[in-house]
Amino acid sequence: MLLRGPSAVGKTAVAKSLLLYIKDELKKDCAYVCEDDFRKQMQYKYKAEDKIAHTNSVQLITALIRTLQKIDTYDYYVIEGLFRYEDMINHYKAFCKENKLDLHIFQLTASLEIRKERNKRSAIRDHVVDFEKKHSKGDGEEIPVKGSIIIDASQPIENAVKEIVSYIKY
Repeated sequence: MLLRGPSAVGKTAVAKSLLLYIKDELKKDCAYVCEDDFRKQMQYKYKAEDKIAHTNSVQLITALIRTLQKIDTYDYYVIEGLFRYEDMINHYKAFCKENKLDLHIFQLTASLEIRKERNKRSAIRDHVVDFEKKHSKGDGEEIPVKGSIIIDASQPIENAVKEIVSYIKY
């Protein structure tokens, strides 16, 4: 499953709570990948909004999942990130179809005011977003892709997690 949305919407917080719920409540095994971790490694060469950094992260993550499938079994793969570009989503769709994996795309949303406040107080973020600056490329993480399931990330995390779980097979 993909958890996508704009900066400071709560992707990481929801993903980590979701992983615990899947493990503790559903008694299922889950692998977690943060797209930002891969993309940021390339940002020594590219800027955050450069499409090539995002595209390369897809290649790395799908290679990682292929490797995980060879060495272990997982009931779910949770990948969270911006996923700014539609062709990134299309690559994940093709990858999941090719590997017979169910794909759910969850679009996390919250108002700009909530995101600004979270950005100020978050201790887990390794960067601060300038919400007043318009990126030169790729604000697509705020636009739901076709077929995505909208999750209101301004609600309590446990409610968002239960809503996500209601869409997955277990």
